[in-house]
Amino acid sequence: MFVKLLIFSLLLPILGPPSGDPVSNDCCGPKYTLSGTIQGTYFSQGGVERENVPLIPTVLKGVTLRIIRLDDPDSLPKVVGGITSDDSGNFSIKLPAGKYGFAGKDDELVRGQCFPLSSKSGDQFSYHTTSWESEMDCPIDLTQGSVQGVVLIRHESNICGLCP
Repeated sequence: MFVKLLIFSLLLPILGPPSGDPVSNDCCGPKYTLSGTIQGTYFSQGGVERENVPLIPTVLKGVTLRIIRLDDPDSLPKVVGGITSDDSGNFSIKLPAGKYGFAGKDDELVRGQCFPLSSKSGDQFSYHTTSWESEMDCPIDLTQGSVQGVVLIRHESNICGLCP
């Protein structure tokens, strides 16, 4: 039994965990903090409007986004973590040096993606759009140290053609 345990403990760092969970190649390098705030604007025309004042960003709590690594612009981004904004809209995550962006929790990843993908839906009677922006350059570069104060803004609009 002791010999099996010894062999297992010697092979684990080489072969990785038995569950197939990914092991980061950057496990032992320095970690940098990526932090900021998630805000949102909302516009509604027709029907019942939400409480938020249109087009003035307000903090969004409980928004979950995936962190994607963007070191190679010719390859698809790789999901490396996730964030959820707190009650004040803030998020923070420690990551190895690299270049990063954000994706929505249901986004299909595409080359060159830095922010969650825009979406549009509707029919002949109503229309809904969602888009994201930030004043930060993208990808966000954590190769020289931590980056704080990232502001991500989600813009939503709803238009109802038949609503009063």
